[in-house]
Amino acid sequence: SVLYWRPMHDSAGLLPDGGGGESLLLAADPRSSRWSTLSAMFVANIGGSIFVLPIVAHGGSLILTLAMLAIVIAAAVYAAKLTVLGSAINMTPAYSEAVVHVILGPDTRANAAGVEMTPAAAYGAVDGLRQHAATPRYTPEQMERRRRLCVWLVYSIDALLYLGNILSSVGYVRMTVDTATPIMQQLHAGPVVSSEWFFFAIIFVVATAIGLMRSLGDMSAALVLGFATVFVPCIALCIVYFTTDGGEGCGATPEQRGDVHWLTFHFAGFAAMLPIALGSNAHHNIQPQIALEMRHFSIANYTSLATINGCVIFVLYSLVASFGYLTFGSAVVSAAAHGMVLNLYPRSVLWQAMRLSIAVHACCALLLFVVNTRVGLYLLYRRTVELLAHPRSTEAPCSSLAGSEEHAATTTDVATLWHVAGYDLSLRVRAAQSAALAFAIVGLAASTSSVTVITSWTGVVIGPSLVLLIPSIIAYRVFGGDWEGTAAAIDSGEPEQYAAWPLGRRLAVVVFVGGIVFQVLAVLANLGVFGSAV
Repeated sequence: SVLYWRPMHDSAGLLPDGGGGESLLLAADPRSSRWSTLSAMFVANIGGSIFVLPIVAHGGSLILTLAMLAIVIAAAVYAAKLTVLGSAINMTPAYSEAVVHVILGPDTRANAAGVEMTPAAAYGAVDGLRQHAATPRYTPEQMERRRRLCVWLVYSIDALLYLGNILSSVGYVRMTVDTATPIMQQLHAGPVVSSEWFFFAIIFVVATAIGLMRSLGDMSAALVLGFATVFVPCIALCIVYFTTDGGEGCGATPEQRGDVHWLTFHFAGFAAMLPIALGSNAHHNIQPQIALEMRHFSIANYTSLATINGCVIFVLYSLVASFGYLTFGSAVVSAAAHGMVLNLYPRSVLWQAMRLSIAVHACCALLLFVVNTRVGLYLLYRRTVELLAHPRSTEAPCSSLAGSEEHAATTTDVATLWHVAGYDLSLRVRAAQSAALAFAIVGLAASTSSVTVITSWTGVVIGPSLVLLIPSIIAYRVFGGDWEGTAAAIDSGEPEQYAAWPLGRRLAVVVFVGGIVFQVLAVLANLGVFGSAV
């Protein structure tokens, strides 16, 4: 019998072994538990950028920074919901496929043979499920233009996403090296072990090994560890503020500690704060893979987890931004900080352990990004090969994992899913892919020296797009009623999520315009057009 993976149904997984084409029936469900899913969300969002926030607070002022974080995190939570609206009707680990399909509408659904359905078939796939008349909306020429538009949108979004993924990974590598090297130097470990190149070599080996993993289920323990290793230093930072009477004896002078910008508007500082606030909450490109591998997936369940994640992140961001900044004042922008407030704390055993904890967290986060990027680049490669082989094919590139229209939303053959996503690739192929990706990431990390600069440019690349622009386009189409009553919306089990909402559609236009403004401001700020941020 054929075993199907129904996102809202509990069943074991049938996964290929990647060897001779045989299948392996797993006794345990390969999908992620609720806790593992929440941990994956948390680790994907939070990282070394959290310890950049006190520096950002000095340039943008503390209260404005906290207010902007609250707004951005609220927007990011809703953006996560909009993203999984695409995941629920096109179960794919590729963000571009999920969002482009929901943006272009039901006409881009592929049928069981992998051929794009006509508009009439798309609207009448299940009798009586859509109130619209089953008449074509597009001529053949218009359909061909839509197919080409779909191709270019998928490729453009993929280029944006994987550049952002790589920049995030570079930031984690740089943070790990900057954290581990001083510790080894303090321990007088010798010139080789205390050098940056030693750690770059170690990270290359580790990243290559990490990339061999195939899914989030392979790394559940690392995701939980990634949660703990950033949570503990954040709490320690707050405790130190209260136990030292506001930072006395931590290294900053009284004048520096008194130089706190509570609520001052400095345009350059505000503009520089935007990309970091957006980039710290912009890793929605990993959401489809997290949703795809979630046990008991539903849009409502996923949104509730995203809301919990957003609340936890806001609390931690606020604590670190506030107490990290208040402990050191203007010293957060000194050369000793090296782009991260943790570097200002004493070189005691306790704080070296906290720094080492962040290095471990960076490795856990690197695991998530390297695996997602390797899988995503492989999907991009497959699409490119198929496109070159069949340049005028009617295959819908937005729906490469879609099955028959009746089951596209709730039924996916697990063996087929894993094959299309490249999860069943041989060890040799995965090793080659992983080594090439790790080499690029480590090489870029070695060529830069500031975590703050990397974090800021990552925010510029993906922040406004993933938090504001793409979600607002999804909202415009969904709230316009394009998916209301469709077979795919009903098959998702939550058709009410795709109901028309005129006010929501108007708000989506406002958010889109705001995203464009933020994108321009962030780029200009990073280029130094507005002058120094501090």
